[in-house]
Amino acid sequence: MTRIIDDALVETAARALLGGIDTGDGGTPEQRAVLQAFVTDYWERPDLDLVALEPLDPAATAAAFPEAAQRRRVREFMVLLEQCRHPQTADQEDFSYERVVRLLRFVRGEPASGFVEGFRLLAECECLRLGRQTQSGTACTQS
Repeated sequence: MTRIIDDALVETAARALLGGIDTGDGGTPEQRAVLQAFVTDYWERPDLDLVALEPLDPAATAAAFPEAAQRRRVREFMVLLEQCRHPQTADQEDFSYERVVRLLRFVRGEPASGFVEGFRLLAECECLRLGRQTQSGTACTQS
């Protein structure tokens, strides 16, 4: 994976991703471990302490990444981290989805419907895999 986030923006990216995973709990242990791996190994910044970083809100995230390629990379990491939300309660599922959609819209800009709908399908597939009822009733087949 090409490193699109400049070294000067690594801390900002980590803060944006923290904001994406925080549903009031700071993210699950798995999400934080994956994010720490990005920060330490991918971005080569083992000095960054995730606990000490202040998460960014959607507007600050959008403002921090003016280049389309950087916004896309942050968005890709957000989706990956959201797929690492384990264990997940029903309340977290709804709140988490809505928060990530808000972040994606800020980062991508309106309309984000195609990307958002793809994310919704991924989330609903996970619900179906876990035997949960989905809000839209979307069918999901796994290969």
